Amino acid sequence: MAGVEKGKPRVGIIGVGLMGLGIATNVQKAGWPLGFLDHPGNQPVEGLVSRGAVAHASCAEVAAHSDIVIVCVTGAPQVEEVLLTKETGVLAGLRRGAIVIDCSTSIPSVT
Repeated sequence: MAGVEKGKPRVGIIGVGLMGLGIATNVQKAGWPLGFLDHPGNQPVEGLVSRGAVAHASCAEVAAHSDIVIVCVTGAPQVEEVLLTKETGVLAGLRRGAIVIDCSTSIPSVT
């Protein structure tokens, strides 16, 4: 497995469920630095952490430490909560020029 390559953008993922774990694993395999939201609904993340991933306590914290934020949650209500929650949502921590990618099964107008 490749290590983190210098100069690659930092990726944060919110939603390390069945699909999100696969995405996160592939991000790491490609050598990208990874952070994720520490959440009780996550799949086991020990493998991610052992390869250098960093757990963050809030969506805002994930966003503050990422150049690219991947959202992989259940649907539209969860996407809105993850992005818009005052003080702890992605938008509260999003850095200028950052990219948000929504991989959720969501209503297009919400995305």
